[in-house]
Amino acid sequence: MIKCLELVQWKIYINHLNMYNKFLYFSLYMEYEIILTNVQKRLPGEFRSKLLKPNSPLYDEILLYRNRLLSLGKKFDTRTPHIEIIKDIENKVFDVFEMLNRRSLELEGRKIIFCIKLIGRKALIIPTGFVSGYGETHITIAYFLEPIGKELFEKCEELIKN
Repeated sequence: MIKCLELVQWKIYINHLNMYNKFLYFSLYMEYEIILTNVQKRLPGEFRSKLLKPNSPLYDEILLYRNRLLSLGKKFDTRTPHIEIIKDIENKVFDVFEMLNRRSLELEGRKIIFCIKLIGRKALIIPTGFVSGYGETHITIAYFLEPIGKELFEKCEELIKN
């Protein structure tokens, strides 16, 4: 099974091959651009996060993947695809409007690899990289109501290929 770090290593390796072999790079994983709904405004529902733009390729792929996850028969909670970029403490202490805009601009247009990780045995996420002042960010695809083990996580990984 190819993991996120291995995908990046493959990308670097294959980019050094000639043009004929580049088709392999695209068959290993999909790269998506982060497109947010609106980087200039704080929309309803955006307290500590920015919403992904509906009907963008990444947004649509997340929804398709969630539908595939239903085949596992495990209950999970979903929210509109978003990336949290304001810490809870910042939201209580600071006026976060400017902070939200600055961090949104840092994410907008960023290319990411659609690969999954598990946080805390319940949250299935797509890593979206580091944002200044916040740290590592992610999109939560599904938050399982019960912890999932290694076997179920591997099934989740397999569903990306379909």
